[in-house]
Amino acid sequence: MSNRSQPNASQAEHGPGETDPLEPPARQRWLAGNVWCCLRQWMRANTFAPSWLPTRLRHPALGYVAAVMLEVIAVALTLLLLAGLPAFSLPGLLVVLMVVLVALNWGGGPSLLATLVGGALLDFVIFPSRFGWSFATAIDAVRVGLVLVVGLLISLVAGHVARAASQARQEAEAQAAQLRTIFETLVDGVFVSDQQGHIIRHNSAARTLLGLDQIPNFTSWSVAERVAKFAPCDAQGRPLAVEQAPPSRNLRGEVLTGESAPEMWVRTLDGRKVLLSITGAPTRNRQGQITGAVWLARDVTGRRRLELYTQEALDALLAMAEALVQAPEAAEPAGSTGVRRPLPDTDPALQAAPAVSWNVSMSVWRRSSQGQGR
Repeated sequence: MSNRSQPNASQAEHGPGETDPLEPPARQRWLAGNVWCCLRQWMRANTFAPSWLPTRLRHPALGYVAAVMLEVIAVALTLLLLAGLPAFSLPGLLVVLMVVLVALNWGGGPSLLATLVGGALLDFVIFPSRFGWSFATAIDAVRVGLVLVVGLLISLVAGHVARAASQARQEAEAQAAQLRTIFETLVDGVFVSDQQGHIIRHNSAARTLLGLDQIPNFTSWSVAERVAKFAPCDAQGRPLAVEQAPPSRNLRGEVLTGESAPEMWVRTLDGRKVLLSITGAPTRNRQGQITGAVWLARDVTGRRRLELYTQEALDALLAMAEALVQAPEAAEPAGSTGVRRPLPDTDPALQAAPAVSWNVSMSVWRRSSQGQGR
C-alpha cells in the first residue's frame, strides 16, 4: 500500500498537468548543448574565404588554420621587438592587429579563435607566467584581459561588417554571371565601347555576324579603322563617313532607336555583304558625362531580299495584268469600224461594264502597290 501510494502522492504534490523539473545535471547538459549549437551556427555564418585567394584555397577550415598561424607569427615578432627594444610597452599590439586582419578576411569565427590563441600565447610566451592562467602581476592580467576584450569586440563588429561585404560581393558576382549569360545568349550582335570608341566587350553573335574571329586584335581598332575595314554604306548604297557611323553618333550623345535606327550595308571580315539595322545609345556616369556607348546590330539582309523579291513579283504580276487588258484592243485592226454584236437579250451597256470595272480596279491596285513600295 505504501509503494502504490507514493506515485499518487507525487502527482498530487506537482498537480495533474505539471512535469517534474529537470535535474541540475540534465539542465546543465541542456544549456551546454544549446550554447554549443548557437555558437556553431554563429561561427558557420561568420566564416568565409577572401576572394583574392585561389579557388582551391577557399575552404572555410583554412581560415581557422590561418588564424592560428598569424597569431604565432605575431607573438614571434613581439618577442623580437622585446629583445631589440626592451622598453616596448605594447606587447599585445601585433596580436590585436592579426585579429583585425583575420576578421576582415575570414570573418568573425576565425577571428574569435585568433583572439583566444593570441591571449594564450601572450600569457605563456610573452608574460612571466608561462604555465597555466595564473598571472604574476595584476598588470599582466589587465594586458591579457584587454587583448581578449578588444579581440572579442573586433570579432563581433569587424566580422559582421566583413560578412555583409562578402554577401554583397557574392550577390554582385551572381548578378554579373547572370548578365554575362544573357549577354552571350542574345541572337543580335551587341557591342560595348569606351569613350574613345574602342570595343571593350562583344558577344558571340557579334563575332559570328561580322566574322570577327578572322582578326584577333579587332578590339584595338578605332572607329576610323573599323569604318575603313567594314566600308559601311547607307540603305541606298552611299558610303558613310566616320562621323556618320552609328558609334560616332552614339559617342556624341545621339540615341538611335525606333524610326531613327539606321540601316547600313557592311562588308564583313569573312567576305560577306550584309544589311544591318543599328540601335544604340551612349553610356553615362553619375555626373551625366559620356563614358562610352552600347549598340546592337541586327541582320536584316534576308528581310530586305524578301521585300525586293515580293516587289519584283508584284511588278511582274501588274505587268501581266496590264498586258492582258490591253491585248484585245491591240488585236483589233487600226481604223476598224466594226461593231460588236451584243449577246441575245443583253443590254450592250452591261457588256461594257466588266471591262471598265477591270481597268479601274487594276489602276487602283497599281497605285496602292506603288504606295506600299515607297
